[in-house]
Amino acid sequence: MLSPTRERLERYFEFDRLGTNWRTELLAGITKFMTMAYIIFENPSILRETGLPYQASVGATCFCAGFAGILMGAFARYPITLAPGMGPRGDRVRAADRVDSPNIVGSFKLTYFRNAATTSFGLPSRSCWAS
Repeated sequence: MLSPTRERLERYFEFDRLGTNWRTELLAGITKFMTMAYIIFENPSILRETGLPYQASVGATCFCAGFAGILMGAFARYPITLAPGMGPRGDRVRAADRVDSPNIVGSFKLTYFRNAATTSFGLPSRSCWAS
């Protein structure tokens, strides 16, 4: 007999319809984390070149990726994880000598939340929001 919470989660995430189980989902989550963990170190290393503190960049990277991943799972019920984008980040790092750090960080936040909102709440992905 399943606990009420576990049963509720299985219904919410449609385990029966998708033909999945807890073992498969946990292995998929661990695999996804392992394939994305490099960003925890790479993103702050690149951002350090702009003068942003390394420790703060690690924290921001982990927070943004974790928050976006939770939004995708809990609201969109879609197995995609969002992490800091390499393209937008590279463009902003190259422009860093002309822009102050708070504006760069704000630009990253807008990109992450735009991607999460577009996917989670069905906003149009091709609009004035495009980066």
